[in-house]
Amino acid sequence: MNLDVDTVWSIVLLVLRWVFIGLIYLILWRILKGVRQEMSRRLSTDARQVVAAPGRLRVLETAGGSGLQAGMIVTLQPETSVGANRSNDLVIHDPYVSRQHARLRWDGVSWWLQDLGSRNGTYLNEQPCPAHQPCQVPFGARLRLGDEVFELLP
Repeated sequence: MNLDVDTVWSIVLLVLRWVFIGLIYLILWRILKGVRQEMSRRLSTDARQVVAAPGRLRVLETAGGSGLQAGMIVTLQPETSVGANRSNDLVIHDPYVSRQHARLRWDGVSWWLQDLGSRNGTYLNEQPCPAHQPCQVPFGARLRLGDEVFELLP
């Protein structure tokens, strides 16, 4: 079998083209692998850091014996559970507050209030927050749980 020079060069160029494409894919694979490792390292580092959510509750009105005082400031966690049970982040001893009453959650941009199916409801600016449906809470809003009234501060 006798191949002419043009055919040999065509075969060599075809092989070199595939080798070049293979090298490009290899380089892209290495870059993606490095990015993935760096992201997993950063995510594990960020998970260990305590994230301070920009939010506090000021007690505006309170019933006697609830454990809270008017003017008191409560610092919120990125997810803060509220209720009468001691397992909550914010414990309110009020006969109209359920054991697991509500949850406040910071999503990185806004605060959200979710009533957890309480007997007496949760109110945002005197409007009922539907059970199990998150309601966006702007700074300065008033929250009422039982006889306790709070204002969300930045």
